[in-house]
Amino acid sequence: MRHTKPAIPERPPPSSSPALNIDWDEAATVVDEFIELIDQYRATDSEIIHQGLHPRLTRLTPLMEELSAAIDPGHEPEGRFDGSTSPILFAGVHSPHLWGSAKGAANRLKGIIENRQRRERMFIPGGPMLSATGLHPWVWDAAKHLWNDGHFQSAVFEAAKAVELQTQHRPRSRVGLEGRNLYAEMFSIKDPTSSTPRLRFRQYDREEDKATWISAHEGAKFFGMGCAMRIRNLLAHPNVGGGGMDEQEALERLAALSLLSRWVEEAEVVTQT
Repeated sequence: MRHTKPAIPERPPPSSSPALNIDWDEAATVVDEFIELIDQYRATDSEIIHQGLHPRLTRLTPLMEELSAAIDPGHEPEGRFDGSTSPILFAGVHSPHLWGSAKGAANRLKGIIENRQRRERMFIPGGPMLSATGLHPWVWDAAKHLWNDGHFQSAVFEAAKAVELQTQHRPRSRVGLEGRNLYAEMFSIKDPTSSTPRLRFRQYDREEDKATWISAHEGAKFFGMGCAMRIRNLLAHPNVGGGGMDEQEALERLAALSLLSRWVEEAEVVTQT
């Protein structure tokens, strides 16, 4: 019966695998030591030196195979780091090919280790991409011109002000509230008053499931208050704590404001009866 060698299961590269915890400096030290021993071995035809170096190379071989399996899973590690021929057969004869394939494999690992940071920058993990143009119109219309000019912080501030203004105008007459108080009152679970209407999510029924109804409205209330305080207010005073915003953080803040905008727009205005 013919037996085939089982394939080694594919494993993800180290930069994308949180399960691997590799000490890259130590890995580089081991690979450099292995390459240095090979260079010493191949630089001489002395049988005595060969006999001294060969056991050291052999002892490092299993560790090199483990490193290869961990950081270069696309290549079969077994046999790649062994000497091509036993040194006993080369007594008194120098062969430049001895351990040559092992050095090539070790150099490949060395390259992977040295280039790991460049690789992580080049191969970004797959996932959903957030498009600024897909944000709620209240947000993107207010931010896009500043954003396209690279003024990310100012773009976020203008978007936050635009969302607040649109929220104030949701009722027929403008609500005389602003900042955290605007969202606290508009999404309050209290009944509307003569001066303050409420925003209500009609997909949640207060009578059928009061707990869910409360969660929906209080969640939106505190989220809106957080956006007003943590995003809008700090950007009104950037020297206090809102400065130095990069593009990624700015986009995340626009996304938060976009979600708030969708909740404000989808909610129905309820006034005192």
